[in-house]
Amino acid sequence: MRRPPGQVGTIVLGLLTAGAAHAEPLTLSYRVGIFSSLVLRGMQLSDPDRPVVMASIDVYSPAGWSLGAAVTGLRDAAGERASGMTLRARYGVPLDDTWTLAVEGRHDAYHHSAWMRGWCYNQIGAGVTYADQWNLSWNWRPRHGPDCDTAPSSPNRALDLNARWPLWTGGGIDAGIGRLSGGGSASYTYGQVGLYGGRGPWALSLGRTWTSSADLGSYGELGKDRWVASLVWQH
Repeated sequence: MRRPPGQVGTIVLGLLTAGAAHAEPLTLSYRVGIFSSLVLRGMQLSDPDRPVVMASIDVYSPAGWSLGAAVTGLRDAAGERASGMTLRARYGVPLDDTWTLAVEGRHDAYHHSAWMRGWCYNQIGAGVTYADQWNLSWNWRPRHGPDCDTAPSSPNRALDLNARWPLWTGGGIDAGIGRLSGGGSASYTYGQVGLYGGRGPWALSLGRTWTSSADLGSYGELGKDRWVASLVWQH
């Protein structure tokens, strides 16, 4: 029997919390945030006039692995109400005091919106991080996975370079650039640049996203350059 998406998310969050409670060395992190838009690799997935809310939980192990889950509430680009659920797993290996190599897997599913179901995906990837400031990652997505629609979708690959430059205590510049390559879908370059800052458990960011308009193809207005702001509380 297929469980409702909200019930699945609740079960996953409960299992993560229970696992952390019975394993003292584990670290548990909660996040709750509000975002002006949901932008995925340069593509605007949410209604630009409606905010997006998200809550997540992550469990970290001293051995290098982490598990996480998140739930999202939004209105899609057509104005219809939708919800999302993300499950993720990561394993990192320190190469020295500054470099870390990691592999990860992720599943994103969207519900209550036929249009958003076309953006569901499974993803596996690997990346290298330098001093928590530079990260280079490669990701591969097959065709659609569980909870997604059945429309044909070609696999795609993405290469991302993201960096943060601290300029003051708790804040600085956040920037990134990436390239998505799809089989039967459009390939394009995307990126963002902005400022971030925080005090205590609060973090605020404001950035500008962009895509290579010459390569957008059928994506059209979804790839329009735009400002994105966020306010996040983390414990």
